[in-house]
Amino acid sequence: MFQAIYRRMRPTRFHEIVGQDAITVTIKNQIISGRTSHAYLFCGTRGTGKTSTAKVLSNALCCHEPVDGEPCGVCSACVACANESNIDIMEFDAASNSRVDDIRSILETVPYPPQMSRRKVYILDEVHNISNEAFNALLKTLEEPPEHVVFILATTEPNKLLPTILSRCQRFDFRRIPTGVIADQLKKSCDTIGASYETQAIWEVARAGEGSMRDAQSILDLCVATGGGHVSGEAVRQALGSSGREFLFRFADACADGDMQRCYGLIDELMMSGRELAVFMRELCEHMRMLLVADACGQSCAKLLDISDEDAKILLEQSKKMGSARALRAMELLSQAESQMGLASQPRVLLELAVIKICNPETQASIEALLDQVKTLEKKLASGQFAVSAPQSIVPEGQRERRPSAPQVKKITAGDPNVAKAILSALRKKNQMTLFSTLRMGGTFIGVKDGVARYVFPHDKAPNRDVCMRENNRKVMLEIVSEIVEGVTDISFEVEEQPIEIVEPTGDIEKEAKEVFGDKVEVVG
Repeated sequence: MFQAIYRRMRPTRFHEIVGQDAITVTIKNQIISGRTSHAYLFCGTRGTGKTSTAKVLSNALCCHEPVDGEPCGVCSACVACANESNIDIMEFDAASNSRVDDIRSILETVPYPPQMSRRKVYILDEVHNISNEAFNALLKTLEEPPEHVVFILATTEPNKLLPTILSRCQRFDFRRIPTGVIADQLKKSCDTIGASYETQAIWEVARAGEGSMRDAQSILDLCVATGGGHVSGEAVRQALGSSGREFLFRFADACADGDMQRCYGLIDELMMSGRELAVFMRELCEHMRMLLVADACGQSCAKLLDISDEDAKILLEQSKKMGSARALRAMELLSQAESQMGLASQPRVLLELAVIKICNPETQASIEALLDQVKTLEKKLASGQFAVSAPQSIVPEGQRERRPSAPQVKKITAGDPNVAKAILSALRKKNQMTLFSTLRMGGTFIGVKDGVARYVFPHDKAPNRDVCMRENNRKVMLEIVSEIVEGVTDISFEVEEQPIEIVEPTGDIEKEAKEVFGDKVEVVG
């Protein structure tokens, strides 16, 4: 009958429990000295050995003749434990037995002595699911149990336990298992079940376990089935839906180079292979984090990241190429895109948008993007892409290479009907919009006299003329007009004189004058 690897490889002795040496040594010493606690609390993330340690501890407590703190394996209690038929060891899943009535049914059996072992052991797994009422029912017994009873509580969330429960237990915190330790154990598992493997593939499985031995062994089971008894890199990628380390390095290289064409090609390759985009974005974000760690820590990153020395060397080279500014921006952009992936109708677009921003920092105005642009320019300068021209050497006049001078713009005569239009066009090109509007609304070019270009404004447009007469504006106008019109050395802005209105008399002049000036009007002639 088939049995899962994590069950087949479950430890039966303390020395078989990996990654938790501090805990196993302490418990063995307690058994040797006979100073075991009446209640234990095992805390830690999933798959770190809490239940396995609880089983080995319960076997050692029940064993009639423990050897160096380990169960002997030959007494009746040990044989019953191996067959999972020891009635003095009771396991309860608190997730499905969390009510107060369930706990009371357990407590009813506590007073009875063990039938075939030295101790009676109660293992309560996922104990954080028990209700407060059930905890209160357990509290008194947990504080003062009979001498023959030991409680072992296991949980992934100790923060949910009542302080009164925590204070009555001897607590052990199980840490995540290092990737290298998991990889070694997976190799032993493959040897035990007769499966072949690639070392790099085993490391990928170990990393995918994220510190959990049970998760890694479950993934290994799937990979063995996928690869037909051979754990290869392709089998791991098929099982996990991941893209693999080699693909991640290629994609990160394209991002570091800012090569959008390569990035689009790799995204298309990813889609055609049927990989999960959300998984890839999570992996790429983690890869960027590893590049940041490598950039900051150098060669010691291998230990910090739980990777092989070969991968560490590649990471170090790529981190220098990527730069911390771009890697940091990539992490932020990919994290944002991944959080939106579940709601997106086109997940591929989210990935492509994130990659465009990574490769082109000039499209963003954030401080991180500006730093990335500066780093990119520094790299180009260092590589010689932006070569600084050397100062021109002094060569005798006769030996200098004659180069054709730039063609000069041909000027037009003052009488050309397009002069005014050409001047306005030049003002617009040079972004002199104030002068452009001022002349267009009132100024008229009337020609050139003695080298002076003349503009005339109507009397009611005198303010426009004052604008042109300002020192800076007059200088700009002279420069532009002299470039366009022949023979211009100066410029003037004039206002037309207001014509004198002559009113024709309509009646008797003498009479009208007397009405204005009085009777003392003398008419002459």
